Amino acid sequence: MAGLPTFRHPPWSDLGGVSLDLDTDTHERLDKIWPGPGEAPQAYAW
Repeated sequence: MAGLPTFRHPPWSDLGGVSLDLDTDTHERLDKIWPGPGEAPQAYAW
């Protein structure tokens, strides 16, 4: 076999932020900063 081996999961693919557990207060503060687009599906309709 010639060439470099391929890898399926690069070392930077394990994101630690994905496994965070936020308390209710922090979650509400983040929702105020980034409220999101609105009600689905209307907010996502073109």
